[in-house]
Amino acid sequence: IYLNFSLSPNPAHGRTMLRMDEQIEECTISITTIQGLLVYNKNLRNTRETWIDLRNYTPGIYIITVTSGAQTGNKKLIVSEK
Repeated sequence: IYLNFSLSPNPAHGRTMLRMDEQIEECTISITTIQGLLVYNKNLRNTRETWIDLRNYTPGIYIITVTSGAQTGNKKLIVSEK
C-alpha cells in the first residue's frame, strides 16, 4: 500500500517540510543517499507534517522513505547549494 506525502520546497536548501496526506499515528522517516547510505532516521507519532533540517547535507540527490505499518512511500529529495 502506497503512503503519499509531499516535500516543500524541493529542491531544498536548509530545510524542507514533509507533509502527509492524512494524520499518521506512527511512522518512520528515513533518508538515504543515492548510493544507499542511511543519513537520517526518525520515528514520529501522531503527526501530519514535520520540518527536516538539511543544513549538514551535501548538495545532491537523496531518497526519503516514510513507512507506517504496511504503507510505504518514497520521494526523491534534491538538496541544492543555495
